[in-house]
Amino acid sequence: MDSNDDYAWPVNPPFHFGNSQWLATGYNESAQQQLSHEHEVFFVLNKAEYEKATKLANDALYSADREAAGKFLAILPTLRSAVLKLKPVKYETTNGGKTVSWMQFSVSVTVPASFQPASGIDTKNIACP
Repeated sequence: MDSNDDYAWPVNPPFHFGNSQWLATGYNESAQQQLSHEHEVFFVLNKAEYEKATKLANDALYSADREAAGKFLAILPTLRSAVLKLKPVKYETTNGGKTVSWMQFSVSVTVPASFQPASGIDTKNIACP
């Protein structure tokens, strides 16, 4: 990446609640509920796609145009360039299930074949999901 920008936020609605990239309690979900399923987080791969996605997301959130949200949702699948899947495997909660004291998890990242990962990262080709 070429910045500290969050390349995931504009392509993971809903933005104000229940967002897939948050592993946190709240909105009536306990730590147990959050950790009971795999989390899927989409992200874009470059600054140009990030800027495009951010503009569309901001338009959907703040525009006076009644069609902005629909336009955003229609184009959203074309903005998702990659996906990270985080699956909790084992964990321990404390504080009546409100706090996670430790967690073991698995992560898989699916990117286009043209993506060049950092050196030292093992990759394998798979069929497109």
